[in-house]
Amino acid sequence: MKRVRTLVVSALLTVLGAGVLTACGESELPGTKTTTPTAGSLLIAVSPDTATITAVANTSKQTYTLKSNTELSLPAETYLVTLSETGYVTQTASLTVVEGKTTTAAYTLTPSAATPAQ
Repeated sequence: MKRVRTLVVSALLTVLGAGVLTACGESELPGTKTTTPTAGSLLIAVSPDTATITAVANTSKQTYTLKSNTELSLPAETYLVTLSETGYVTQTASLTVVEGKTTTAAYTLTPSAATPAQ
């Protein structure tokens, strides 16, 4: 009886252990396939460098916040990028992140027109 319990516990640990490894992307259970989203990166330079940069994924609608001149790893897909800063005209652009590549872009925000004194 003890040997049967040992075999059952051993089998459970093996299955559970393999499942944990699969979730981490390090192993696969026989007959299964683990899919990991492909990634690339996005590197945007904007002036002024204090501008807020947001990238919204077209497919998942996931929103990411970036800093100027800082590379960010993202799933490969197309993003709607918005650049904004107080006192400047907001700009938007569509950028595509490609698997294994860095997509780069540079922008200079235009100062807003001064409000005339009344």
